[in-house]
Amino acid sequence: MSTFSVHLVDIGMGNLASVANAVDACGYDPLRCSSAAALAQAERIILPGVGSFRTAAERLHDGGWTAALHHHVAAGRPLLGICLGMQLLASWGEEGGGAAGLDLIPGRVEPLRVEPLRIPHVGWNSVELKRTHPCFAGIKPGRDFYFVHSYHFRVDQAEHRLAVTDYGSPVVCAVAQGSVLGLQFHPEKSQRNGLALLEAFLHWDGVA
Repeated sequence: MSTFSVHLVDIGMGNLASVANAVDACGYDPLRCSSAAALAQAERIILPGVGSFRTAAERLHDGGWTAALHHHVAAGRPLLGICLGMQLLASWGEEGGGAAGLDLIPGRVEPLRVEPLRIPHVGWNSVELKRTHPCFAGIKPGRDFYFVHSYHFRVDQAEHRLAVTDYGSPVVCAVAQGSVLGLQFHPEKSQRNGLALLEAFLHWDGVA
């Protein structure tokens, strides 16, 4: 087993335990960080999340995380956002009355409207890649991943749309730009394919 480490952003909300367990299963040491200053020397960062966009965004901005994450990305180091963590990569999110996101990938997070299908979207859905990416290199086309969400990321630029899932209509489920990767589904809950994707991120050098 390797002794590489990955920093997990801990803003007091999210599913850090399951993400940490998955990182450990991939042979990495998960370092839970409750202070933005702890990210200064991070090689790779995971931003997990479950909960309200506005609450999470306010904690990121007020806690100094936004500047730390921007500095990390500007240095070309890998950043992975999972579920709400992916949505927080956007410029703006409507949940909770609206709030500015990290603006690392331009776009808006809006309510998922897919009548007559159930909201939230919960369960397994296949993922269709729209272009290649190193973190998906070992994943066969059309594999299923586990979703739990009520909002979706509407990207401003098609080039940032990495993958979609069919839930009444095509829903963006992965975004990417430079060393930034966002996944709407939960790789840590997606069994073998999810762990393979997570392990690929943990070995990724941030070059797309």
